[in-house]
Amino acid sequence: MLSLDGSITAVLDIGVTSVVGDRRLDPVSAAVYLASLEISGVTTPRDVEVAMGWLRNVGLHDLFEPAQRWLAAYWSFALDDVPLMRWCEAVLLP
Repeated sequence: MLSLDGSITAVLDIGVTSVVGDRRLDPVSAAVYLASLEISGVTTPRDVEVAMGWLRNVGLHDLFEPAQRWLAAYWSFALDDVPLMRWCEAVLLP
């Protein structure tokens, strides 16, 4: 995460999906993680507003919830990460 004067200016996450996955997953998953206080822990409501606004502007907003569910299912094996597991349960077992 990059910041300038206390504001997030970029979120970078380079992994396998960056190379072989759907290119829409990276920006949407960055917004999902940013909006999940259990995971990020430092996000402000303004940060989430900016991320969601960007998704709306580029036509990816409708992918937020499906991506959130997919990511929660993907990480649901991480039993040793209590905050992450709480998030997975909150997303998958509402």
